[in-house]
Amino acid sequence: MARNAAKCLMALSKPTCERLCRDTVLLETLGGLCDETREEAPAAMQGCDERISRVRDYIDAYHAQDISLEQLACVADLSAPHLISIFKKQVGSTPYAYLIARRLSAAHTRLIKGEKLSSIAGDCGFYDQSHLNRHFIRVFGLSPAAYARNIAS
Repeated sequence: MARNAAKCLMALSKPTCERLCRDTVLLETLGGLCDETREEAPAAMQGCDERISRVRDYIDAYHAQDISLEQLACVADLSAPHLISIFKKQVGSTPYAYLIARRLSAAHTRLIKGEKLSSIAGDCGFYDQSHLNRHFIRVFGLSPAAYARNIAS
């Protein structure tokens, strides 16, 4: 658990750490430090599908903006830790991972259309081209520039 706490502190210290990423890492780490586990009450689960759907729609609509966990919690009318828990159960990832996937999807679509890399990164919500590169390589296995060259040839 100490290793996870250290990882959390490292993530929080990065200047490019987005609010949603920072909040998610912090809450997940704090939740992991707690010895107690709580069962979700059946009443608390009512309407969660709709709430998570609203959160996904919000992320889809505003993926290029800096979205906070607090904003998403308000959209879902849930506490931030509860939102993360329910979102992970229903979607299979954290809201931040979903946001990055949505941004990468938008960047991928624009690459296929032949748009310039210099405009894609900022327009899709990444801080800069290096931020886009890091996530793109992690998912697609090559840089956006290499991907674009492969499409062109």
